[in-house]
Amino acid sequence: MIIPFFIVSTMEMGCNKASSSWYKEFNWKAEEFFDDPKVVALCKAIEAKDLKEIDRLVAEGADVNAKGKGNMTPLLWAFPENKPDIFKRILEHGADPNVIVSSDFGTKFGKIQPGDSVLYHAARTEYPNYFKYVMQHGGDPNLITRHGLAQFSPLVTVMAGFYPDKKESVQLLIDAGADLDYRTDTGSTALSMSVSGGRFSITLQLLEAGASFNLCKDNGGTFVHFFLRFDPEITSKTATIPPTPEQITYYAKVLAWLEANGADLEGARKDNKTWAQGGKLSPARIAELKKRYEDELAAKEKKAANEQ
Repeated sequence: MIIPFFIVSTMEMGCNKASSSWYKEFNWKAEEFFDDPKVVALCKAIEAKDLKEIDRLVAEGADVNAKGKGNMTPLLWAFPENKPDIFKRILEHGADPNVIVSSDFGTKFGKIQPGDSVLYHAARTEYPNYFKYVMQHGGDPNLITRHGLAQFSPLVTVMAGFYPDKKESVQLLIDAGADLDYRTDTGSTALSMSVSGGRFSITLQLLEAGASFNLCKDNGGTFVHFFLRFDPEITSKTATIPPTPEQITYYAKVLAWLEANGADLEGARKDNKTWAQGGKLSPARIAELKKRYEDELAAKEKKAANEQ
């Protein structure tokens, strides 16, 4: 069985199915967050899912980028309860999805935390099209959000999100210029998360887009070392749930891509064997791996500079 690399809460904002009204559950009253009567009226129109009233109020001067208590915004007000038409309309009126909030707004179970943004929640929600709408209307592909004790890039957040099909969201971020090699506080990358989640088609997608396969940690291990540990020939013998045909197919495609692009597969296999037997890599081998990583980064920077 492929073990998910990133454990996420099932009580996030995008998975609120139990409550019939988010606003009633958390006692959200627009007048307690905003002083401007037009913005209060806008929030009430959002709650009522009244597109015509929303358009009228904005036309008459209601500010879709008003920041209320705790940096509450009309766009955040439009997020809950899976109302994509309303959410999209507020974005179409120019709402900024990158505002960082400074309050939990009375929510429970960490649904919203100080340091969050609408972009962050859209990147992980199961609500259809929310993230696409955000990226079509000014979402910052490299906005770093702190949720609780951890920091996330949008790409890492997508990989940690609730919905199963992430390829479209990943491609949106690739096309927008997301940092493909962003590492979390624990050293995770979108690439490593794709592997540990068994999403080898996304692994290939990220590699073809330019994600580094030579990222290494202090012990010298690279993405290649990590990837090889998920070989279906190995996991199928020990897993409760064996790899699917799709996982087997895409694992082979990634392996072929790595070999064609100069990855040191044989060296990584030998290193993994050494580690499995309780051994350690020699200082020379660690230095070799780190230099390869540094050389790859330098080559990427040179290529980027030449393309500008």
